[in-house]
Amino acid sequence: MSDEQTTALPPRRRSRARRLLGMATALLVAASGLSLVAIAEQPASAVSATEILRSFDPSDIISDAVMFNPSTMSAAAIQTFLNGKVAKCRTGYTCLRDYRQDTTSKAADPMCSAYTGAKDESAATIIYRVGKACGVNPQVLLVTLQKEQSLVQDDWPSARQYRSATGYGCPDTAPCDADYYGFFNQVYKAAWAFKRYTTPKGTEGAGWTKYNWFPVGRPSGVLFHPNAACGAQTITIKNKATAVLYYFTPYQPNTAALSAGFGIGNSCSAYGNRNFFLYFTSWFGSTHYAVGGAIATYWTKQQGAKGVLGDPVQNAVAVTGGQVQRFEGGTVYSSGAGTFAVRGAMLTKYTADGAQSGELGWPRKDVVTRKENGGGTIQAFEHGSVFQSKAGAFAVPEPVYGQYGKVSFQAGGLGWPTAAAVESQAAGGGVVQAFQGGRVAVANGKGAVVTGAVLA
Repeated sequence: MSDEQTTALPPRRRSRARRLLGMATALLVAASGLSLVAIAEQPASAVSATEILRSFDPSDIISDAVMFNPSTMSAAAIQTFLNGKVAKCRTGYTCLRDYRQDTTSKAADPMCSAYTGAKDESAATIIYRVGKACGVNPQVLLVTLQKEQSLVQDDWPSARQYRSATGYGCPDTAPCDADYYGFFNQVYKAAWAFKRYTTPKGTEGAGWTKYNWFPVGRPSGVLFHPNAACGAQTITIKNKATAVLYYFTPYQPNTAALSAGFGIGNSCSAYGNRNFFLYFTSWFGSTHYAVGGAIATYWTKQQGAKGVLGDPVQNAVAVTGGQVQRFEGGTVYSSGAGTFAVRGAMLTKYTADGAQSGELGWPRKDVVTRKENGGGTIQAFEHGSVFQSKAGAFAVPEPVYGQYGKVSFQAGGLGWPTAAAVESQAAGGGVVQAFQGGRVAVANGKGAVVTGAVLA
């Protein structure tokens, strides 16, 4: 039987105010918990935080696709992320990147699959395995650890912070419940609760709490602050994931909180869901489009949202042979040939030629820069390459590609392509393509390279 089958989940809101006073990177507001604390321990500047909050929608804070995608990060990727958030832990303290503990086994239930306990698991491994078991994005768990106890970035965390790491079982009006103490318990129960609030199959009947006070698709009032006198705003919550955040942290930021970036609003401001949105967006990009699997690995290596690709603008789409996902700065293609981005004029040409369904097939290498014959960039695909120079971007497909290679591609006498390959009756119904220094003609499986003055 679930520990919640006869009662609602234990009240969980205000995380405990922590030892931020005196830290150069943090500002503690006079309040009794982090849901009411604005922290100047920012992953982005105040200006950029304010800009991020312009897109904050209290009815649609995060999508279901992102919240419940457990494949966004491997345990190794989580460890690398944690390592990058704390350069050096203070002497005598254990930072989250170095934290380890024995974990206990958890039986499968409607929320999570079975978790087999293990000796000496790292925080990164715990976050990864809990995310997998409960079907929750590990990025969501990392952000929760940060917004509740600042554990991700703290270089001198206390035992109390680990004890109540996600704020689970910590109500506004009473001390935290000792039954849920401990880092592993906190991470597991937070993920478990995120799924429980969605009313998964097997939790609808008698004895189970009906979570319906933040309904999806119907207007409901959400408070600005635990003090009801501060008022509420009626919103229509658009998805389960946003409702989950309100069940976990039942306040929305008021205008003063949203105008303050990571800073202080007013006496009626609460910051939990605001800070969730800010940390997630600053660290991982969009809260509405998930990046997972091989595409996530590639995107992360390209510096994620801060790199040339920027944020995703759609979720990955499964197509014959692989997956495709569009980003602000290009499109990532993942197939048996590998995972690579195609960008700029190269992408325009590739798309016009049918992308992965066209004659070039899937990309098999990243773009490279070459200096020969005036210079340009090249990207290799399964059945040819796209060459971009001052003359433009042109695909060189098979069978022209093979003949072009025999004369050293762009480094040889032909130089860079100046036109697309076209069918030509003059070439016996074959294919002809023009280059800076000549042409390649291929017909009936035989090719010819013509260079020099013949083109004059």
